[in-house]
Amino acid sequence: MTGPTKTRSGSFFFVMTSLAKDDDICYNKTKPLQRTASGKGIQVGRKTKLTERQQALIRYHQRGKRTHILFNGILSWGLLTGFLFLTIQSLWNDGFSFSAWRNTVFSGSGMITVLTFMAVGSLWGLWTWRQIEKNVAEIDEKRRKGKPKNQMC
Repeated sequence: MTGPTKTRSGSFFFVMTSLAKDDDICYNKTKPLQRTASGKGIQVGRKTKLTERQQALIRYHQRGKRTHILFNGILSWGLLTGFLFLTIQSLWNDGFSFSAWRNTVFSGSGMITVLTFMAVGSLWGLWTWRQIEKNVAEIDEKRRKGKPKNQMC
């Protein structure tokens, strides 16, 4: 195994552990990633090979829907966008004043704004999760076409 590398999968950035080139990976819904020691590279079935991007997407899908919505929807999109919106609003109305920014962000209406952005972020996370499931289903369909019926992996 090599060390962690940054990988881009669609519009999602995350750190994943890259696999050595000689490790085989087979994708199966009950055991999504399974390593074998045949030394023929990353392979699914006989003819279908998973790219690094597809492997990263499968690993990301394994984290689960709840984790995706929480981190990518609510925290990454909702919370950060809410604070960015309030910061721009404070700069627009009051100029460069830290006390004005603090009063804007930590007021009652500021908290309601951040909570609203977080709620919309959960919808964003749900929508992007559906796209991830669609892409994983396409990978699984391609895997099934290239796999013989008697193969276990």
